[in-house]
Parts: sequence; C-alpha cells; structure tokens
Amino acid sequence: MIWFKGINIFPSAVEAVVRKFDELSNEFEIVLDQQGEVQTLTVRAEAVSIRSTDDHEKIRKRLGEKLLEALEGIHAKVEILKEGTLPKTEYKGRRVRDNRTG
Repeated sequence: MIWFKGINIFPSAVEAVVRKFDELSNEFEIVLDQQGEVQTLTVRAEAVSIRSTDDHEKIRKRLGEKLLEALEGIHAKVEILKEGTLPKTEYKGRRVRDNRTG
C-alpha cells in the first residue's frame, strides 16, 4: 500500500487497470517523486502492440483517464515504454519506486 496525498493507493488497483489494456504488457512501475512540497505519481507501462505515435498518445491518455477513476481522483502521469524496458518482476513491492524524502 502507498500513502500518497492523503489517500491509500494499492498497487493492485494500478495493476488491474493496466491489465485491461490489450496494447500493454503486464509489466508496469509506479514511481513516486517529490520536489519541495509537490509530490507526483507516475505510472510507467510497456506497450506490446502500439503501431503509431497517434495510437501511443491515445493509449497514454486513455490509461491516464482509467487510472484517475481507479485512484479516487489522483492524477497520475503516464509513460508508455517500449516492450522489455522494465525488469520482469513477480513481486508487487518491486513495482513501486518511492523517491520521496521524509
């Protein structure tokens, strides 16, 4: 579980959204960052069948909208990566990278 801006976020909720997209692999990463008082949440997912830049942008936007619904109004920046970019993992804890301080 992740505590982000006063809301509990479960990596399994992000996983459920990512897995609904046939264009994406099952590999994803949640990255939490902080600059001063501003915290950001980024979801990085791998593409498996995106052919064009337009398709890439449509998937990125659609994934962002679905994550907004699933994460109780938390806006997540979305990055779509080339397949094989993220390390394969079987443990959900390895899918979260928390770079915040304090």
